[in-house]
Amino acid sequence: MKTVKLPFDLSKSKGFFIFDVDGTCTIVGDRVKHLQGDEKDWDAFYDAAVEDLPNYPVLRVMDSLIAQGYDIVLLTGRPDRIRWSTIEYISRHSTFVEQFGSSHMFQADKLDLAQRALFMPATRDWTPDYKFKRNWLHSLPEEARSKLQGVFEDRDRVCQMWREENVVCFQVQEGKY
Repeated sequence: MKTVKLPFDLSKSKGFFIFDVDGTCTIVGDRVKHLQGDEKDWDAFYDAAVEDLPNYPVLRVMDSLIAQGYDIVLLTGRPDRIRWSTIEYISRHSTFVEQFGSSHMFQADKLDLAQRALFMPATRDWTPDYKFKRNWLHSLPEEARSKLQGVFEDRDRVCQMWREENVVCFQVQEGKY
C-alpha cells in the first residue's frame, strides 16, 4: 500500500479520528442474510447497504468532534464500487461532508474532498478488514499517525488490531462477526 495522503492540512489539524462505517456509523440490518450459509454473496450484502439505519448516537459523536475542530476519516472494508453511495449516505445523516469547507464552497467541491477522506479497498480486494486497516495505518506518514486521536469501530477482531497498534479504540457494540 502506498503512503496515505489525508485530505486536510496536518500542520493546521487539531487531530483526527477514524470511523468505521458498517456496524459503527450504520446499523447493519437484514442484509446479513447474504453472508449466512456456505455461499456468501458479498455483492448483494454491499448493494443493500443503503437500506441500513443510521447509528445516530455514533454519528452525533462524529458531529460533535467535527464541531470541536477535529478532522474525520472514514476507514471501511466496503468495496470502492460503492464509494459515492457511502458518501451520500453519511452526508445525509451527519456533518461529515461539511468539515471540508465553508458554506461558500460548492457542494461538489466538498464532496470531492470528502471522498478523499473515505478509505476503502478496491472492489475485488478481499483482504480481511483488520489486515486492510492495519496496512492503511502502517502507510500513514509519522506526522499523520501522531495526530490520530482514536478510532470508532465495532468488530472485535479489528478493535483488537487497533489496540495491538496502541491506538485508542472506542468499540461501539459487540462485534463477533
